[in-house]
Amino acid sequence: MNSKPILAVLIAICTLNLALTGWLAIDLHSSVKSGAIKEAAPLPAELSDSKRTAIFQQIQALYNAQDYDGLYAAFAREVQVQIPKSEFTASIKKLKDTFSNIEDGAYSHFELAGTQGGKNFYNLFYTVRLPKSAISPQGALKVSVAVDEGKVAIYGIFLNSITR
Repeated sequence: MNSKPILAVLIAICTLNLALTGWLAIDLHSSVKSGAIKEAAPLPAELSDSKRTAIFQQIQALYNAQDYDGLYAAFAREVQVQIPKSEFTASIKKLKDTFSNIEDGAYSHFELAGTQGGKNFYNLFYTVRLPKSAISPQGALKVSVAVDEGKVAIYGIFLNSITR
């Protein structure tokens, strides 16, 4: 059996795979850079230092107290319509089982996530300490908020641990 055509096809596939992987790596790297550029614009006055701290403290207190109803009520009405309270509660309980309490946290940075319907959406990032976490005591909390006509509404939270 002549294996030269098969070998040529395999080499071509490997070369295409390598080229595609390199292109994706460059593309992802440029996406990270564009995310940093988004932060160049200042946050609006509605997301002052004290407001960002208050948002974190509200989420931390409700989460740590296992006040799932209170945490659900802190979200924008548009979110509550899309996610039933029972699903929300089940998801937060899983987070609580995995990470336990958020002991402490500090604001890190933000990104402008986009604009829709006159609302500016921001992701606020906090470094957090999760001392009883099943994964790692270091973590990150991302809080998605919208600013509309001077009001700030919470649209999402994402808590994860950071392993080094």
